[in-house]
Amino acid sequence: MSAALLEDRAQTGSFSNDVGTGGALNAGLGRTTEKAAAAAEIESLLLTGNKQDALQRAVAAGLWPQALVLATYVSKQAWTNTVAQFAAACYQAGEPVKMVFHALAQAPLDATELTPRWREHLAMLLSNRNAGIVGNEPWTKLAEKLLHSGKTAAAHVCYLLSDANFHASMLVGGKTKLSSVLDVVSIQRTEIVEYAYSQRKAANPHAYIWFSTMKLLVLTINEREN
Repeated sequence: MSAALLEDRAQTGSFSNDVGTGGALNAGLGRTTEKAAAAAEIESLLLTGNKQDALQRAVAAGLWPQALVLATYVSKQAWTNTVAQFAAACYQAGEPVKMVFHALAQAPLDATELTPRWREHLAMLLSNRNAGIVGNEPWTKLAEKLLHSGKTAAAHVCYLLSDANFHASMLVGGKTKLSSVLDVVSIQRTEIVEYAYSQRKAANPHAYIWFSTMKLLVLTINEREN
């Protein structure tokens, strides 16, 4: 390097950039070395048939491809836990993709993470309805959290779009059967939903039996008004 170039770099502070770049490269090399050492340990553990410890080492080192493959051969619970750890390590709280991974592995969901972006989470559930997501837990957890947050309409949308029956203590657009008992509009909305549900194949004929009381109430009110 020429004297002129050395002087120029000293004046502009370019040396610090070079050192910073070198530091980043060294850190990257360090991580690569650590992962290589972890991979070697995993290989040694597998040579003795110790899949459980190999899985734990892969998770600790962040070797997620190896960890996810190993988890499938350890146990169902190991798979669930590994997917949850992978999602927590690779995605921020509240990201819809994180929720889907939890749902696919049937791992516990933190409903608090779902509500700020509830529309995106709901869209993600709808788009992956037939992708192996089992049960209605993601839907109901999201709906219940929204309901407790005072977002009644949003909660009802979640209930109605899920495969679960509409919450038996709800009227569409109303808060509860008791508080909405005189809300004729909510009763009429629920009547529409009841009819739509009855047209589905293999619909449970008793799913909305509780709603008969509400319809009778509307008829009674109408007769008195007439």
